[in-house]
Amino acid sequence: MIRHLACLSFAFAVACIAPQPVLISSQPVPVRVASASGAASAGAVAARGGQVCPGNTACTFDCPAGSCAYDCGAGSTCNVDCAGGSCDLRCGEGALCNLDCPGGSCATSCPAGTTCNVDCAGGSCQTACAAGSLCSVSCSGGGCR
Repeated sequence: MIRHLACLSFAFAVACIAPQPVLISSQPVPVRVASASGAASAGAVAARGGQVCPGNTACTFDCPAGSCAYDCGAGSTCNVDCAGGSCDLRCGEGALCNLDCPGGSCATSCPAGTTCNVDCAGGSCQTACAAGSLCSVSCSGGGCR
């Protein structure tokens, strides 16, 4: 009987330690830090409390309260849900960036060789698409640039 109780206790302990799914949620300070070239570097994004998706990686970010900053590394796939609005997404060369911004006032930077898909239901979003990038912007809230 004691053996059965010990096995049952061990099974419950293992079940309670199981890893949780990864969902990155952040509420960084909405401050833009720029390098000498005028573009925010990965270190600058991290310094202001933002999240960085390393190169050639798939990342999903969730920002329910808004005012978040993200840097999507070269060759990465980044999916950002910015329900609170005012998010800043910078995409590295060759990255695929998907931004859902129902809160509005989001900014996206897409250099050459990048694919950016922006859904700005809240309106007033800014998307900077360089020559050679592929941008798809839906702005049902109006006032987007």
